[in-house]
Amino acid sequence: MQRMSGIATMTKAMADAARPACILETRKTAPGLRLVDKWAVLIGGGKNHTLGLFDMVMIKDNHISVAGGITNAMTSVDQFLVKENPRVPVEVETRTLEEVRDLLKYTDENKTSLTRIMLDNMVVPLPNGDLDVSMLKDAVQLINGRFETQV
Repeated sequence: MQRMSGIATMTKAMADAARPACILETRKTAPGLRLVDKWAVLIGGGKNHTLGLFDMVMIKDNHISVAGGITNAMTSVDQFLVKENPRVPVEVETRTLEEVRDLLKYTDENKTSLTRIMLDNMVVPLPNGDLDVSMLKDAVQLINGRFETQV
């Protein structure tokens, strides 16, 4: 109960500060406590992301590298989903504006199952302690509300 209270309290503070954006939790929790941790996030005003590796397709940086690029990775996932027909959301991790542009070009030219674009490490810490968010802003402007974004 103490753990849940702490998670709910911190989530509430972050959710209030982030509004109108929402706080998503991670599936990475303490062993055996995933469900109660996720419940605490909901109580605090956050939203649940995934329960495990089975309820969403997540194309991460290592998948993109192995596939030979973001377009190849997305093509493979779309082909699999058409063939197997599972009804799951698809999230793609992007690390650069070029990857965002390539992904958006792909979605313009193809029927896709993409639901969310993760903008990973697009905030650069500055020596004075501030953050340079220009790349993040540019990525959000490029996406222009066409897909959910996650930072």
